[in-house]
Amino acid sequence: MSISLPDHPQSVPRYAALQLDASGTAHLLVAQAEALREQAAFAAQLSDHAQARALVLGESVGPGAPAGVTAQYVRQQHELEDAVRQTLAAASVGTRLYLCGTEAFIWRVRRIAAAAGMRAEEMRASVHGARRNVYCVHCGETHDYPSNDEVVCLGCGLRLAVRQHFSPALGAYFGACANPDHPYAENHS
Repeated sequence: MSISLPDHPQSVPRYAALQLDASGTAHLLVAQAEALREQAAFAAQLSDHAQARALVLGESVGPGAPAGVTAQYVRQQHELEDAVRQTLAAASVGTRLYLCGTEAFIWRVRRIAAAAGMRAEEMRASVHGARRNVYCVHCGETHDYPSNDEVVCLGCGLRLAVRQHFSPALGAYFGACANPDHPYAENHS
């Protein structure tokens, strides 16, 4: 008897192209500028709704900008996070959140939205770019890395093997020591 493992582990999030949730009464798009360029069709759908708004990290996106949608552009991640908190604090029931950017970006914003009371079914996400958060099981720190199978923890310096296990609560993949027999061998060469 052979056991076949799924191509896509259950704990790893799945993403799809953004689609408008017609049950929403208000729509908020939070995006990284470079990812928004790839979402021009979705931005056009948003422009048909009077209660649509966009918060964008980066410079104006030019041709991918959501025409007809009130858009606020910010340059720093912390400014964007503050704008998301303020917008969601004033949001009405029925608001839908759409996220596009790197996986690390999406899960930082999702945690803010969850803290503001949004449920997972009120959020949609589309990943663009190859960065993700990795949680070090040894020092407890989470950092943003390129999507590699191994990374060096910025907290404790261990070389981590990134597992195909994702924690929605942490918004991160788990990283465990890649060489448990000699965890700090690379550091003492």
